Amino acid sequence: MRTRAICLVVVLLAAAWVGGALADSGGMSFQGQYDAWNEHYKQALYGSGTGRMMLAREHITLAESAWRALMMYYYETPPAVFARDAHWKPDLAKMTGYQRIAQWEIARGDLRAAHENLEALRKVWREMRIRNRADTFADALISYHDIMEAVVSWGTGEEKGGVTPANIAAFGKEVERLDRSWQEVLAFPAKGGTPAEDTRLRSLLRAETQAIEAL
Repeated sequence: MRTRAICLVVVLLAAAWVGGALADSGGMSFQGQYDAWNEHYKQALYGSGTGRMMLAREHITLAESAWRALMMYYYETPPAVFARDAHWKPDLAKMTGYQRIAQWEIARGDLRAAHENLEALRKVWREMRIRNRADTFADALISYHDIMEAVVSWGTGEEKGGVTPANIAAFGKEVERLDRSWQEVLAFPAKGGTPAEDTRLRSLLRAETQAIEAL
């Protein structure tokens, strides 16, 4: 069983991908605001998920500051891609809540709870982009990651009793879901920021594909 290898490769994929997440047809201003926030958000997410308290604390503070700037400019007037989205303001409010709760949880040392709230925040972004037909490679990867975690928990015996003769068929269906989701990831033109990052990303994609096939 190579499900643990899948976990590792997904973490590396998330770290390697640096492509743009959102674009405003009216200019790069929203993209710049989003990127400024997202860079600190990703570091806080990583720190909270790996037990790095100081990293999580530093970057959640910086993420909160960048988020306030984004809200100040775009809460009332969303970028073009979200201009007709009736859920824009409610979703921003929801994400503000997730981030502030995570900041409080990091301050009191509960990194696991903080990580869950930060994960929930990026899922709201994913749903928002999908709803507005602006989903990205990263969104497909998040969807894949959710299915992958369930497969890993099952395959390692942490949930559902593990892979036993009694439930092997059901486990096989979960693996099929995983493969379909991975094909959606591969359908996106994933690119790194430099030729070296492109090469590394292609290598990771191949390794992940091989890990899924080994299941």
